[in-house]
Amino acid sequence: GHGGLGRLAACFMDSLATLNYPAWGYGLRYTYGIFTQKVVDGYQVETADAWLTGGNGYPWEVERKDVVYPVRFYGEVIQVGYKKYKWTGGEVVMAQAYDNLVPGYRTNNTLSIRLWSAKTPHEMDLAAFNAGEYGRAFENKVRTETITSVLYPNDHHYNGKELRLKQQFLFVSATLQDILNRFKRRHFGKNLELYAQLSNEA
Repeated sequence: GHGGLGRLAACFMDSLATLNYPAWGYGLRYTYGIFTQKVVDGYQVETADAWLTGGNGYPWEVERKDVVYPVRFYGEVIQVGYKKYKWTGGEVVMAQAYDNLVPGYRTNNTLSIRLWSAKTPHEMDLAAFNAGEYGRAFENKVRTETITSVLYPNDHHYNGKELRLKQQFLFVSATLQDILNRFKRRHFGKNLELYAQLSNEA
């Protein structure tokens, strides 16, 4: 979607690529941007900026079905042993990656901006659908996809505040999981001593 901060971040990535620095960018893949402006009868009218619904999505992105991380909301943390804890209950949302390439100017350096899209692990509740409760059958899908539906949702009410918090939590959780996963792959395993080098690479 379109947004001033996103445009600024993309400019930073463009500069890093041109200067031949290695870097990764992360963000959320919003279904709708801030808004599209039209003038009707002399007045500004705002409508949703449906930038992804023009046919086949965004032509410059690469859908990464192999890069998906679970993000848990709500629930509680319980102790399951000495210094061992487990997060249970709540709901799980899958954060799927979409990569956008950023080539440098007159260089061979190309960087990636990885955007997260909220996906549900369960498309529909078949039992609810067969019972004629069609709205409830797709309730989880709608609730999940709402997380990455709109850039800058109105947060003057409780639901808006909760949605913004969910957006921020999904972004941070998926991004940290991805950074750690790429670090582990690069260093061939889960040797805890290697994590001392993490700050040099992240």
